[in-house]
Amino acid sequence: MVYLIAAIITFFALMPSSLGFHVNENNIYIWTYLVLLSFLAGIFLLFQKVNPWVKIIALAGILNCFWSQSYIHSMTAYISLVGSCYFYWGCTRVKNWGLIFKVLMSFVLLNCFMMLMQALGRDPLLNFGQGKNLLCFGITGGRMCMESMVIVSAAFLIQSRYKVAIWALVASAGLYLVIFKINAASQGGFLHNPLISRIPVWKETIELANHYPWTGWGIGSYKIFYHVFSKLGTYEWHEAHNDYLQILFETGWAGLLLMVVCVGSIFLRLKNRRLWKPLLGLSLILLDMGVHFPLREFQTFPVVVAFLAYCETLLVGSQVK
Repeated sequence: MVYLIAAIITFFALMPSSLGFHVNENNIYIWTYLVLLSFLAGIFLLFQKVNPWVKIIALAGILNCFWSQSYIHSMTAYISLVGSCYFYWGCTRVKNWGLIFKVLMSFVLLNCFMMLMQALGRDPLLNFGQGKNLLCFGITGGRMCMESMVIVSAAFLIQSRYKVAIWALVASAGLYLVIFKINAASQGGFLHNPLISRIPVWKETIELANHYPWTGWGIGSYKIFYHVFSKLGTYEWHEAHNDYLQILFETGWAGLLLMVVCVGSIFLRLKNRRLWKPLLGLSLILLDMGVHFPLREFQTFPVVVAFLAYCETLLVGSQVK
């Protein structure tokens, strides 16, 4: 199982951010088959030995699809949601997390190498002689995804015994700052304050969410509806740059409360059992969710889910002891 989990994390972490997955909705037969299969998988999960909160999320996701303002997009999004529930289920069966630590450490070291090449202006050498810059930030290709990936990797790696992991994170963060300032200087030296652009979007996200306060607009619907009903006249926002508010928009106050209670229960159990390093890691992820969208980036989301499962294995182990 640990090899499968490591392979999934590696696959998603190394994919360029410009790529993504979608279901061809024009083929109604394929789409219907996948949706029905995902619904059956969600119902099947209710009878398995897994965290009760995961069962509630799987069932609530099915119900939310029928309350959605765009059920086609929500049912498509549910395919990813139930897949994430099963990924969590698989991660809770990992006994030795050493390989996962090594995979994440290898990713961070590779990222350090890529960013060093970029800082030295040598990254075209990695592009098979085409003479073009390979990527913008590390191997994720996006600044905000890079920030989240470093943070969620840090949440995991501080649990390990590898001192080199800490130095790799420090080096990665330092090189990231170098690349960020080089890019900023190339744009006239302008370093924007992200809150200036995000706070109005957050306020409007809350206002729109209150149109459907209990059910939300439907899972996966933010990128469909926000820009259509937005009065700010900005470019098209596919994410709210705040996972809590995006959950509120898509699933209403009930969905946000479910998420807070679920994660809050893990947080309190870690605190009560004085598992300080996992508690610090979870705190890092929760803080990142407030300014970025690690639950919406396919590079970072499997790492977040795996970390929550890691916390669950520690808590179950402490109960046994």
